[in-house]
Amino acid sequence: MPLLSSVDGRVLETIVSPDGRILPGEYFVYVMLDWPQVRQYLVMQTAADALELQYVADAPLAAPDCDRLLGRLRRTAGEQMRIALRQVEAIAPLPSGKRRITVALAKT
Repeated sequence: MPLLSSVDGRVLETIVSPDGRILPGEYFVYVMLDWPQVRQYLVMQTAADALELQYVADAPLAAPDCDRLLGRLRRTAGEQMRIALRQVEAIAPLPSGKRRITVALAKT
């Protein structure tokens, strides 16, 4: 029988915080389960010390929900990580039609 050369699946990038904490992409999947009103989201590391969580929902998250989400993310990412929540109308898929959940800071 022939062997497969590779099996490609979903890629969830790893975020590294300023103090060296590792946040695997799967972490965000489980965090967002607590906010079922969020239909789509994308976590982007915009700088070594900054994350932006873009989300698509029918209505903005209420202030207590934002505080709870930010608190949970800060406990894991560390206090040095700046975290912003931003509601957006849509999150564009990749050219393949798939959607990303995390985008890590490009390594130079």
